[in-house]
Amino acid sequence: MNKHYSDAWYYIKRAGEELVTGLSESTTTAEMKARDRLGMEPKSDTETQTDRLKEELESIRTQTEEESERLFSHAREQIEDIQQQLQQQNHSQSKGILK
Repeated sequence: MNKHYSDAWYYIKRAGEELVTGLSESTTTAEMKARDRLGMEPKSDTETQTDRLKEELESIRTQTEEESERLFSHAREQIEDIQQQLQQQNHSQSKGILK
């Protein structure tokens, strides 16, 4: 008798798993139809919290790179301006010595 009970439990569990799978597929289809009729975007099944974090980190990395490039460019310009000023001062000082 024990074998019959274990077999029955196996098939009951299997039927439950199939029920859950079938219901999730049915509700997904119904949800997609409802969202389509209401003009709502469907939820992305593939987008997980990890994916969102990766996208956010990529965005932050891009912003950081752009900001650092802008700052380095500005620093280079300031250095070039200072070098030009020093050259002009040296040039005017050397003219004063030669006179």
